[in-house]
Amino acid sequence: MTEVCAEFALLAACCRPPTDGARAATIAAAAARPLDWARFERLVVRHRVAALAANGLSACPAAPAPVRARLSAAAVAGAAGTLAMAAEALRLQSLFDGAGLPAYVVKGIPLARLAYGNIALKHARDIDLVVPRAHLRAAAALLEDAGYAAAEGEAPLTDAEMALLDTFAKHRAFRHSTSGHLVELHFRLHRNPAALAAWGEQPPLQAVPLGGGVVRTLAPEALYTYLCVHGGGHAWERLKWLADLVALIGATGADVAALHDGARALGAGRASAVALALGHAFLGLSVPEAVLRQARGPLAARLLLAFSRAALLEEREDLSQMEGIIFQRRASRVLLLQGGGYARKELVSLFVSEADARALHLAPSLHFLYPLLRVPRALGRVVRRRAGG
Repeated sequence: MTEVCAEFALLAACCRPPTDGARAATIAAAAARPLDWARFERLVVRHRVAALAANGLSACPAAPAPVRARLSAAAVAGAAGTLAMAAEALRLQSLFDGAGLPAYVVKGIPLARLAYGNIALKHARDIDLVVPRAHLRAAAALLEDAGYAAAEGEAPLTDAEMALLDTFAKHRAFRHSTSGHLVELHFRLHRNPAALAAWGEQPPLQAVPLGGGVVRTLAPEALYTYLCVHGGGHAWERLKWLADLVALIGATGADVAALHDGARALGAGRASAVALALGHAFLGLSVPEAVLRQARGPLAARLLLAFSRAALLEEREDLSQMEGIIFQRRASRVLLLQGGGYARKELVSLFVSEADARALHLAPSLHFLYPLLRVPRALGRVVRRRAGG
């Protein structure tokens, strides 16, 4: 099992919720150990938690002043971007409401508001905007009218492209021509249509007050389940996702066992148990022992927990080129949810690649060839990656 280095232990202490009464003492104890501060700063960047690290070390005398100054500067720069993104999220919500297009935002700004109160404490990279699939083209047109254009590599939403999206994707990316804001326009919350299918296209929502307006996001229990599924689908490779989840639980005062039971009812009990076990191990989250046993007992849950721990502790920034991490992500996605044919659809997706479908454009009558072509084409991509490296 991968050991936790002293630098990661300090980072995890900083990523405890600011309202955690044991946070300051945990940070002080972790900072008192011999540390490689350059390594610590690399981990801050790797996990995208500069604001939480700066906040946690602001009153820690053991942290060198230059380190605290660099973290503070990064946090200030990040806060400026986050505030601009919050204004844009409000603008887009208003535009969609005015056009009569149902839309809401997941993660990002509303999650920062709910979990931390202070949106500057959460790293924000993009705006995840969700619309029903039937409104995808109208939503794309509205974004274009609002100054956005399809991101590089995105194809026009023709009927053929829509069919590819239905099979392989969950969103399209758009970037604003002047501000550079990135919007991921989702038409479902998970690439696998069997995931969280009980919600249909309209999950329960809540309105989050923000700067004199409101942005809609998933209702509390639904948001918890989605965050478990999202993080688990990426093998929890970034600490910021776990920090957000634990902070949300603390800020809402939710009953952990009740949240877990709600996730189980949606087929996400395994994802929830692993998320809570990681939160307990790294961020001091109080979790009932019965829930922890669900993450440590069954083989599938133990594999998920092991894969997630390994990805979380990996120190290299670009995990997308690491075959081991790629395997762990794919295995995690197969094991993540239960029921509704979810695992079967995930296994099928291992043998039918979006890259192959886009490159070959086989007629529907020849789609049976995709699994046969998957292995040689995938091996070719691995060889090209290694040659490029």
